[in-house]
Amino acid sequence: MVLLEDSGALIGLLFAFAGVGLTMLTGDPIWDGVGTVAIGGLLGAIAIVLIVDRGGERSPRRRGTRSDRSGRLIPSSAASSLGQRC
Repeated sequence: MVLLEDSGALIGLLFAFAGVGLTMLTGDPIWDGVGTVAIGGLLGAIAIVLIVDRGGERSPRRRGTRSDRSGRLIPSSAASSLGQRC
């Protein structure tokens, strides 16, 4: 998922540079708007992929945590130092 987000950021930069570059070359500000809409579409597509991948979970995943007897979450590193098996 991190690769998807980072790739999306780089593609978004390309859209931005293309929009600004075409605006400067042609003198027509419409290209800046086209680049902005393309970035918005890219962000929307990435958001949909992330939502589908997570299966619509509402709460964030808590990896690397365990709960103690009271139900409080503790990091795995702390759990192993307390003698609990992770």
